[in-house]
Amino acid sequence: MNHALSISRRVLWQMRSNAKGLFALFILPILLTSVVGFSVVYPFENVRVAVVNLDEGYDLQVNGTVIHINMAKDILSRINSSRISLVPQDSYESASSLLKQGKVRAVIFFSTEFTKWALYEMNLTSDVPFSSFQYRLDLDDSYVPLSLYISAEVQFAAQKTVEDLFTRGDAENLMGSFTPVQRNSHSNLAYIFSVIMVITLFSVALFNSSLILLRERVQQTVDRLLSARVSLSEFYAGYAISFLLIALMELLVFLVAMFLIIPGLRISFLSLLALFSLLLLFSAAVQNAGMILSFLFRREMDVIMFLPAVLMLSMMLGNVFYPPESFHGLVSFLTLFNPIKYAMHATLFLVSGGATSGVLVDFIGLLLLFQGGLLGLYAAMVKIFRRA
Repeated sequence: MNHALSISRRVLWQMRSNAKGLFALFILPILLTSVVGFSVVYPFENVRVAVVNLDEGYDLQVNGTVIHINMAKDILSRINSSRISLVPQDSYESASSLLKQGKVRAVIFFSTEFTKWALYEMNLTSDVPFSSFQYRLDLDDSYVPLSLYISAEVQFAAQKTVEDLFTRGDAENLMGSFTPVQRNSHSNLAYIFSVIMVITLFSVALFNSSLILLRERVQQTVDRLLSARVSLSEFYAGYAISFLLIALMELLVFLVAMFLIIPGLRISFLSLLALFSLLLLFSAAVQNAGMILSFLFRREMDVIMFLPAVLMLSMMLGNVFYPPESFHGLVSFLTLFNPIKYAMHATLFLVSGGATSGVLVDFIGLLLLFQGGLLGLYAAMVKIFRRA
């Protein structure tokens, strides 16, 4: 055990003397998260949105009294005019043309029977609308935060309109048909923060474990350790402890920053403990893979050129750009061996207020990957020890 502790102290001391490396490990990810988060909640102004309002309204009988309701007009009146500038258009085609030309950032379309359709969806009238195409929201996907803001603003205006005219229950019924539920600034920021945290932990664990151990091999430090009769378990424990301590410190920084950056975040102590344990196990599984890579290459430049491909492939097969259920066949099978998949699902689930029991599968998946990586690493180290 003394050999393992001496290896850990030496690796950590080398990291401590590298000020630029420490900045990249602990400060740069937080700055990146803050910048991205600010872009999501940035107070946009003068955003031009084309509006095509053909809604003729509907005469609704309430307790024997006929009330004329025009929900499209009420929704548009509740959109924040200080940030969104509505540009009226006569047809959907003309509005869509402005969107393609980049003169507006979105198109809101209401058909002639929009109010009738909305009342029918809320079971407030038995009159069946002529067409199901009653509402459309086209967004300019070139600016994702802006698109999310516009969508959330329209969603909020529609919900407030229904709540003011009818009841909260009616609003919930309509929102299921009005438009797909969009992330608000809180959940969107939580998603971005989760992505940055998981990817950073993955990158640090993979790069550190592979490059540092490979550098030790190139400098013949590993050969000197083997000549000093260091056991296989002490050799692994020495490097694994140092890499895990680095991941632990970075994880703590991220968790503290999570409460500072995401406004109104509420997560129970049990969920926070589960998140901490899962991400620590995630880092341990990734560092095993990195240590295996260090035995497959002979030069640091080879690893540096190979690791970005591993990172991009892991992100693509993880729960980052696409949900896991969107993959099929062999690709779906490969996602089972991707630790990012389990870490992303668990992080998003727990940060969103999910119960800890919902991440049991993620914990088992990461544990199996850790054990599988440990077996692969053991085989690689046995080969090195036999050469010595």
